[in-house]
Amino acid sequence: MVVGRGMTATPGRLRATQVGTKSAKLSWMPGNSNYSHRVYLNQYELQRCPPRVYKVLLTGKF
Repeated sequence: MVVGRGMTATPGRLRATQVGTKSAKLSWMPGNSNYSHRVYLNQYELQRCPPRVYKVLLTGKF
């Protein structure tokens, strides 16, 4: 959890790196909350991220 002036409960600054045909690394600035987050692609949930997780490596068939 990040606290401070200008912080919101939602994550921000989503960034995709190491993008390939079957993988991608996502990272973001965590929000000011203890909520988990879900990563979706085309309405399909790919991964659930617990609180305090701010990056994920997605692999497999998209």
